[in-house]
Amino acid sequence: MATKKKIKVHVAQLIPVDKLRWLEGNSQKQSKQQFAELKKNILEEGFDESLIVKTLPDGNYEVISGNHRGKAAIDLGVESLPCVIRDDWDDIKAQFQSVRRNYVRGVIDKNLFTAQVNT
Repeated sequence: MATKKKIKVHVAQLIPVDKLRWLEGNSQKQSKQQFAELKKNILEEGFDESLIVKTLPDGNYEVISGNHRGKAAIDLGVESLPCVIRDDWDDIKAQFQSVRRNYVRGVIDKNLFTAQVNT
């Protein structure tokens, strides 16, 4: 029988938004319409996905994953956001994870998307 690898679960902490800094050169882009839809969804359903951050030398936090969600919530007046702090990542690992997490989100299959909306 194969041994299962123990998966570490990271718990989010609330961090004031004035302590958050945005990742330079985020490769994931949103149109103004997509950003408006994201804000509308957060307004209707609440903020339910943690950001992933790493601590900066000045005591602030760089957002590695969740830049758009974070900015949308701030536009809506949120004062603190749930963040998973990854102090085990250096700058290279953080950049790699930013790219990887954007990549693994996948692309939308237009036919399946249309069927799901129609349902």
